[in-house]
Amino acid sequence: MSTLHLDTPTPRGRSEALRFAFGRPVETPAEQFANWLPYSAYLAAEKIFVNRDSMGFLLELMPQSGADERMAEVLVSLYANCPTGTGIQFHLFASPQVHEPLRRYANLRVEDATQAEQAKAWGRPARNGNLFRKLARQRVGHLLQGAQKSLTAGFHYTIRDFRLMLSVAFPGDAEDLNRRDELMALRDSMSSTLRSASLPNRVCDAADLINWCALFTNPDRISQTDAPDLHYDDGRELRDQIVDFDTIQDPHPGGLTLWKEASPEVLEARFYSIKSFPERFALWQMGSLIGDLMQPALQYSAPFLLTLGVHVLDPNVTKSVVTANHVRA
Repeated sequence: MSTLHLDTPTPRGRSEALRFAFGRPVETPAEQFANWLPYSAYLAAEKIFVNRDSMGFLLELMPQSGADERMAEVLVSLYANCPTGTGIQFHLFASPQVHEPLRRYANLRVEDATQAEQAKAWGRPARNGNLFRKLARQRVGHLLQGAQKSLTAGFHYTIRDFRLMLSVAFPGDAEDLNRRDELMALRDSMSSTLRSASLPNRVCDAADLINWCALFTNPDRISQTDAPDLHYDDGRELRDQIVDFDTIQDPHPGGLTLWKEASPEVLEARFYSIKSFPERFALWQMGSLIGDLMQPALQYSAPFLLTLGVHVLDPNVTKSVVTANHVRA
């Protein structure tokens, strides 16, 4: 097992002082990168995650290719029932792992008439040899190459699988059953609102969270067009199942480098933030954030993740602070 070192590791005293829900101390060594992740446990019956100082849930949404004023009006109500201190994040990830959707596409083609006999003889599904399956395999192979390098020489054009996630962190202790009920009611309300805005969604479980976070913390997973699924072990903390033991993280002024000694793959994560927001930016303009097909300068040459964070404040406290600032001015 490799030890993960950071330039500014968490002191052991602080690590030992932190407590998760149910009164259990931190189990992960302070020098490991997984110790910086807040995920602790998973309540399977309620599909709720227990974090370091909160609870939460994760929804996977179907990305939309367009929007109108009605959708924007419906989505505004997402924050209406959120209690003070709730954290909401939207994550749009342009993933290079396109093998699974392409496999489903190819399997829609008609099978050979002798498929059942061949599968019985081999003890597994046999490769189909009809024309439609051959053409589908050729197309899938071509598109898989486009996930790692540009399909065109004139400008950058790669294949991506866009995935949209909504994560909500809810202040409260997992031992408080009333807070659990409030969180589940908030989840149901948000899910209904999203469906009303033409955003189908599903509730994610522990395995979904592990596989989602593992993409960004292990260099060999994000560099592949297909990676084996990770499964949840309820006998271990969630965060210890996300980061591989041999993954090494090196922070530097330009970002974060993740690599493994036994693998030539190196992942360099660079982080950018918005310096100035426009006065008005409509929901239907968001399509320009994922790149421009006709302008090479506005295209992404690597997988990217767009994140929007919302923190719900207490309106009364915020109003008092604003009023006090005006009085001082």
